[in-house]
Amino acid sequence: MSEMVKMTAESLLVAWMAASCAWLQDDSANLGKPRADTEAGKGKSEQENGKDTAIYVTALEFPSGYDWKRDTLKGEVDCRLVLLENGIRKLEIPARYDNQVSSDPDMHRVIDGHLYADYATDAETIISKDGKELFRYQGREMISGFKVSGNDIYTLGRNRSKVGFSYRKNGKEIMSRAKGRIIGDYYNSAYPDGALYSDSGHLYFSYYTDDVSGDGVERHYFLIQDRVETPVDVDDGYCSIFDMRMVGGKLCKLLRNDARPTCIDVLMGDAGYRIENLAGVVSNAYFIGDADELMVAEIFSIGDYGFSMMSLWNRSERVGLFVGNASLYLSGLNVCSVEMSGGFALSYRLPKETVPFRDSCYFISSHCATFKNGHFYMAVTPAGENGKPRLIIDKESRILDVSNGFATSVSVFP
Repeated sequence: MSEMVKMTAESLLVAWMAASCAWLQDDSANLGKPRADTEAGKGKSEQENGKDTAIYVTALEFPSGYDWKRDTLKGEVDCRLVLLENGIRKLEIPARYDNQVSSDPDMHRVIDGHLYADYATDAETIISKDGKELFRYQGREMISGFKVSGNDIYTLGRNRSKVGFSYRKNGKEIMSRAKGRIIGDYYNSAYPDGALYSDSGHLYFSYYTDDVSGDGVERHYFLIQDRVETPVDVDDGYCSIFDMRMVGGKLCKLLRNDARPTCIDVLMGDAGYRIENLAGVVSNAYFIGDADELMVAEIFSIGDYGFSMMSLWNRSERVGLFVGNASLYLSGLNVCSVEMSGGFALSYRLPKETVPFRDSCYFISSHCATFKNGHFYMAVTPAGENGKPRLIIDKESRILDVSNGFATSVSVFP
């Protein structure tokens, strides 16, 4: 490899302790300002976004007095899926079994101002737009990739009951694999559009199969470009691939070797480098960012200390260290993140400072934040009684018009 990135266990723990203490001490920058300062009128960040910027928030709203945290009548209560545009209600859809719209936060998404949802019956998958059915097809699937191209909708659906997936255009099957497992998903901030993505004018996704033989299990990897499938070899000396994607017309891979469990080898076309994290064993890794500044996020465990951490690397150094679970958001060289524990947001990082939460707030999924136009947007829901969801733009907070429920996503267009 052309380069090697190293980090000692001692320096890792020192950096972690410094980062932890920083957000605990930085109480002056938290969200404890009077609401009159942050919620009345237009905030500075929203003004700077310009008239052409639309901020969309989705939320689930339940009848007054209903305990949505327990949700004992899931699917049979009068729940509504709400879409807000710049704080104004644009759309309300009954999210009930009898309306074939789910209240699960991972089964709806906003694209170009439209609310798309998927629903699985006992035998079919149904795709809708703004509350109206577009198409349905045989098979109970969980959507792992969703792309809108003009009037066409491409879906990548994972079988809910067993291994396998299908790739479809407007519900019509392009290809399917009974044993395939999709690489990537819709619920990791490193895959903001899911496992189905575009690059250089083509649609791509990757998958692998585990073939059992007398010698054990042999894993095979494949890259799909539009309708064309290409086998991808695991390079000599490696045992598996953490992640692989086409980025800027180049096939990029994160390679793993069980003999070097603290290392990740990064191949980007013909170029490569190594990340060596001497402090812990890498359990997962994935690419994040774009061709201009593609980075690597890794999850690793420190056995002697009994906890997991995350690191973010460019090709020359570690640029971020995160305790436990974190959702990462990149815009060029700038990085924002939300650090979480047990579904609660502990704090969030802007490019130049860390902002803690005074009160406990739910951060439902990685889709509840985005980094666009130089601003960080986040939708959270206070955990206290009768706490309404809030939209945070950088450090300004504003209450959302959702009476009894929680925010599920935030999107910014164009």
